[in-house]
Amino acid sequence: KLKFDFSMLTYCFFSMASTYFAFYSIPRKIETAMLQLVSDNISNGICCFDKDRKIIYTNKIAADYFPVPGNLTSELERFLSSGEKKDSRNSTIVYKGFEKILHETFQVITDNSDKIIGYFISFEDITDELKSINEEQFRATHDSLTGLYNRENFFLEAEKILHNDPDTPRYLVCTNIKNFKLINDLYGSIFADNLLKKQVSYLSMIPGED
Repeated sequence: KLKFDFSMLTYCFFSMASTYFAFYSIPRKIETAMLQLVSDNISNGICCFDKDRKIIYTNKIAADYFPVPGNLTSELERFLSSGEKKDSRNSTIVYKGFEKILHETFQVITDNSDKIIGYFISFEDITDELKSINEEQFRATHDSLTGLYNRENFFLEAEKILHNDPDTPRYLVCTNIKNFKLINDLYGSIFADNLLKKQVSYLSMIPGED
């Protein structure tokens, strides 16, 4: 009975609503869910901050590494104190009773006009990687049986000592186990190896600065 026909207006409203949900709201929800699923299943920890330095998102890994949110904020403050927009460093934390070394990567997030809109930090566990590198370096410079310097590294370290302090008198002690080959043949390699280790143990008891 009204003079104005509301059917067209209603039709327009539902058309706009359908367009919104079909092309914006639902895809955004799917995108957000997909991004959260991906971030929760990667091996790196992720933490995002807004421009006011408040935490707006952390994935499960980051939350496990830093169960106290204030610690994450402290990590951000450490990066911000450097004044760099991109930065990285290694830090050590205690995680489930074990010491972990994390490689932290920091980045300032800006918009098209270079205005700061937030901050981002990722955390990568490099404990095993560094352990492997250190073990490899140790094997390259030390004897695998005794743990002492190998021949090449001994010469390098001795050269450094003599170069840095050439005026201090020093002694070079050379030792030899008589008939060691015969001992190895008669008693076996295990006995001979233990004999070498015992000799190293005795020598390490000699007092000295170097």
